Amino acid sequence: MNVYTPYVFSLTSKQAAAVRKRMGFTPSYFLVFETVRGFNDAGPFWNLVLRYSEDSFEIPVDLLLADSEARKAHDEQGWERQNPCFPKMKLK
Repeated sequence: MNVYTPYVFSLTSKQAAAVRKRMGFTPSYFLVFETVRGFNDAGPFWNLVLRYSEDSFEIPVDLLLADSEARKAHDEQGWERQNPCFPKMKLK
């Protein structure tokens, strides 16, 4: 069982501006879901980046949560806030 945070993707400033314009907020981190590799379960169902190829991805905006809501959902999953694979990244 994965007890560590899966949130490892951040938007560029241009991408963040586009999401903020549409949603009114921009999440700090996203879970990358590798659809290009044939995975077919995108749970948990918030703040996802769906990667369809090496350089093509999509963010389902109706599944976005603000950081405070995402943090609450993250804690409900029981994940640690710091992933040892990404020691410099800490979930806010």
